[in-house]
Amino acid sequence: SSVETLLRRPEVKLKNLFKLIKTHKKFMENSIAEVEYSVKYKGYLDRQQLLVDKFTRVEKKEIPAALNYLEINSLSTEAREKLHKIRPGNLGQASRISGVRYADLSILMIYLEKFKRDKVPRETIR
Repeated sequence: SSVETLLRRPEVKLKNLFKLIKTHKKFMENSIAEVEYSVKYKGYLDRQQLLVDKFTRVEKKEIPAALNYLEINSLSTEAREKLHKIRPGNLGQASRISGVRYADLSILMIYLEKFKRDKVPRETIR
């Protein structure tokens, strides 16, 4: 709507728009602020929610018990040893292991995709 478009502008305040309306009633300041913030920051909040959803999906990604961490040479030595010893069940658990860096998790995610593709029987791929 045109009011929503106006509210997205940083210099426009909802209470000032109400002053322009002849039949306006007294609105609570908190309600006005809440509406204003939700409109102004909707895009930002939507993007943040998408990141949270993506993180949740990645965190729950299972790690097969058969995965041999010692074979993944691109992992840091410390990460390889700790992952091999602790054997986390998913990426979220792996991310909370001391010594496993973000770079190691990225490598592990790529390796998991490769591991998954290599384990899928060829007759199921068409």
